[in-house]
Amino acid sequence: MSLESKVAVAYGLVLAVGAVVIAFFLDFQEVRFAEASLENVGALLLTLAIVAVVIERAVEVYVARRYDAEKIRLGRPLVRAQANLAKAEKHLSEERERREGSSNQVERERDEHMLKLLEAVENAQTKVEEIDEQTWLPLSKFRTRKLFAANVLALSFGALASFAGVRVLGQFLPMGADGKLIGFLATSAAAVQLDIFRAVDTILTALVLAGGADGIHKMISSFKSFRSSV
Repeated sequence: MSLESKVAVAYGLVLAVGAVVIAFFLDFQEVRFAEASLENVGALLLTLAIVAVVIERAVEVYVARRYDAEKIRLGRPLVRAQANLAKAEKHLSEERERREGSSNQVERERDEHMLKLLEAVENAQTKVEEIDEQTWLPLSKFRTRKLFAANVLALSFGALASFAGVRVLGQFLPMGADGKLIGFLATSAAAVQLDIFRAVDTILTALVLAGGADGIHKMISSFKSFRSSV
């Protein structure tokens, strides 16, 4: 059995044991969500989308300031080689246009010049390929580091917003006059269940916000499609 299979089996056993403990020993009850309409769900998710857009913009500003200079430095040799190739191809194209309609004698006199232009284009293409091969690995590592930094920063901002009180699931629970959630039945485990619910809600909200506004828009679209099909 592979390592992945062993991890999957162990994870499944942990989930099964946890489900048994919750079902038979902790007396956890079903959560009573408030009635959801298309209007209030859309409004609540739109609020989350606005927060996600702010987080995305903050991440973009940091990443641009932190990594754009390095990206330019790593890509400068390839940009120069591509510019030289474009220049050589332009000269070759201009020469071919001048040769159209010329006499055979003129064409023979310009054969040597044409060969030089063709050689220049070939050398420029070879140089581009060489530099592209040389810079591929550094640029690939750079993109990986940039993506990792952006993801970590987005998750951090999402977690901070979630810790500050922005939540996904908690918005759909009824709230009492004292401002506390009342979506749980009055059982001995209600307080513990509420704490676990808040912890799960905090983690899920952080992940949703880190995923960006597009993911929240997909949630809104999915809910609209579901409502229209019911």
